[in-house]
Amino acid sequence: MNTEKIARIFFKYKEPSRGLINFLDEYTEIIHYPKKTKLLKEGQISQHIYFILSGSIRIHSYDQQGNNQTSSLLFENDLVLSVFSFFSNKPSVEAIETIEDCEIIKIPKKQLEKIYEDFPEFNYFGRRMTEEYYINSEKRIYNLRMLSAKDRYFQFIEENQQALKRIPLRYIASYLGINLSTLSRIRANT
Repeated sequence: MNTEKIARIFFKYKEPSRGLINFLDEYTEIIHYPKKTKLLKEGQISQHIYFILSGSIRIHSYDQQGNNQTSSLLFENDLVLSVFSFFSNKPSVEAIETIEDCEIIKIPKKQLEKIYEDFPEFNYFGRRMTEEYYINSEKRIYNLRMLSAKDRYFQFIEENQQALKRIPLRYIASYLGINLSTLSRIRANT
């Protein structure tokens, strides 16, 4: 039974009802994915949301010059989805890929709608997760516009201490909007 693993995702907001946890346990999947698994490819329509129980994931796309750009680095208890594709039902401009071996709760879009209908309390969790997702997104955009590369690196490490041990530096550099040689210089001077 996966009840405890599922409940752990939601406890940071408030305690979910036993009925909601039992429903999630029965109607969602916990799947193990090896590292470098594409959960969503560019051009596919996103039909699932994911919650990371263990491991790490990146969301990325290619710019006009063909450079791979990491837009999100996600860890345990994070919500993962291609926001544009999931809500617009249009092809994704991003890919979602595991960085490490992952254990993930996978919820199909149809099932998510049923959870919202049958368990109004889930609307609270959905709203809180959406708020957190957008706060993090806005913070990232602000940091890219307003902070120096060095300051972005230090802030990222302060908020994601496990990242240096778990995430390849090329993904961190891309996420910070700098090239790998700039990141290497910053790290060498600290």
